[in-house]
Amino acid sequence: MVSFWQRSMAQTIISFLLMLVSHAAEVQVTLDSNEIAVGEAANLTLRVTGGKAQQPNFPAVPNLTIQFQGQSQMISIVNGVTTQAVTYNYIVGSQVAGTYVIPSIAVNVSGQAMQTQAQNLTVVDDGTAKPQNNPLDPAANGPNYFGLLQVELAVPERKEIYLGEIAPVRIQALFSMDAQVRLDSGLQPENSSFTLHNVSPQPQQTVENKNGKQYRALTWFGGISATKAGIQPVNLSLKVVVARPDPAKPVLRPRQGNRQLQARGVSFVEEDVTLKNQNMSLDVRPLPEEGRPQNFSGAVGEFAFDILEIPATWITGEPQRVALRVKGSGNFAIMKAPELSPADLWKWYPGQDQFTPGDVASFSGSKVFQYNALARKSGSYDVAFELSYFDPRQALYQTIRSQSQSVQITGDPIADETTTAAVDAMQPPAADDDGLAPLRESNRSAALISQLSRQVNIPAMGAVASLLCATTPLLVFWYRRKNDPILKEQLERKQEIAAAMEQAEKSIRQNDVAAYWQSARRALQLPLAAQWQVHAHSITLHDVATRCGVDSPITAFFREADRSTYGSETQQPPWESWRALHQKALQDLHS
Repeated sequence: MVSFWQRSMAQTIISFLLMLVSHAAEVQVTLDSNEIAVGEAANLTLRVTGGKAQQPNFPAVPNLTIQFQGQSQMISIVNGVTTQAVTYNYIVGSQVAGTYVIPSIAVNVSGQAMQTQAQNLTVVDDGTAKPQNNPLDPAANGPNYFGLLQVELAVPERKEIYLGEIAPVRIQALFSMDAQVRLDSGLQPENSSFTLHNVSPQPQQTVENKNGKQYRALTWFGGISATKAGIQPVNLSLKVVVARPDPAKPVLRPRQGNRQLQARGVSFVEEDVTLKNQNMSLDVRPLPEEGRPQNFSGAVGEFAFDILEIPATWITGEPQRVALRVKGSGNFAIMKAPELSPADLWKWYPGQDQFTPGDVASFSGSKVFQYNALARKSGSYDVAFELSYFDPRQALYQTIRSQSQSVQITGDPIADETTTAAVDAMQPPAADDDGLAPLRESNRSAALISQLSRQVNIPAMGAVASLLCATTPLLVFWYRRKNDPILKEQLERKQEIAAAMEQAEKSIRQNDVAAYWQSARRALQLPLAAQWQVHAHSITLHDVATRCGVDSPITAFFREADRSTYGSETQQPPWESWRALHQKALQDLHS
């Protein structure tokens, strides 16, 4: 516990220190000149001694500029007495001649209210002030007074892009060097012609020269993909808060004879501004039908195989994991896993993939694919991965093949289920020329039949035989229908669609946007694949727009799926709106 003596000593020391640093509080306002010319600035100082005070604010005076310029602090000790002084610096001036009164203001110094003295300032028009052609005048600068938004392809020589391509873009917002900027939202498309992808979350800040003038530049990098062909305008917007010097209050110039005072005294005006780019259009071309490989699944860019992993030994019917990595640049986001070749040797199942970006826009990089495959027949084979893609630079389809690897497969062949069932349904059982099956004699069998004939009621057996004759055609029809490959495939597809729909609803409950679009899109790809006789996973927005039309509800759903999957994140997913869009697409599909 602290003793009475210790408390007394502490209070004495504190009182002594306060005595050393305290003296009578004082505030003093001075002007370095009480008469200035129009457009000039006088220096006003407010000095506070003997205590602490917050920065005081002078009230507004019509046609008079009073601008705070900063503060300085000084502590001095003379004969053991500490003096602390804080000086607040202002500049004062006007563009209109006249006599002005800088009013008295209240200053709180360490809890003590003190009042400053009013100051008089005369502003005279001596003919030296020249009319200013203010470069900050909004009328002189037009619509770009607060800023300018520009969009351009990262590859300047490109004048066109293709449907399904994610082309890298450079988006730049330019602001005057004297502007203060605060971003109010991210970049947003202004129409449905294009979708933004992987826009860098934070812009790069640089200083750039444009037409002989310096600008403060904010630069984003990302990708852009088109939703329909033709000459399409690229319209983006950016909401910002911009503060710029107020053109109604021109900058004050240094007073003659006082060159230490810089030309300052700028008042700022703040505006909420939506910047929009202008004069940006792209020639969007559909992917050509000529030369399109059968295994093309929508990859657009330039790609190459990097590493691969294929087990050397296999047993038919037993799945094993294969892995590979693809590197390059292009639309990695929608790239499907390359298949093993020869294709008729393998059956594979969807697996996992992981993308590693190589730039801030995730346009270049590498993607690792892992999935399970099983061998259908035994033997020694040279196998490899194959990937078909469209090269937009050369406007040609390319097919690349990884390095071949020898594998040894053992086990019994596994025939294609659909083919086997179809062959069985078409070919009747073999029979002898006379149509009778061969008889096999057996004394044991004859004795058994003789014994049964004595125990069984012959009329009852006749009734049973008649019943079997009547029901056999129905049983045969049911059996063939159950094992019909087409009906079996339809049933499996319905079950898979139902599972996808169930997963979509589960994703909504879990608030998982990525899983929702994957399963909801799958529920549409499956029936479309059956109609078009293509792989379900290869159906893209371009395919849907081409076959169903750009205004189809199915196209609208795929467009929104791409926008939500590859565009900017949504703070609160509009689940009801997405669910309604999905239902319209399903209704349009069945109609």
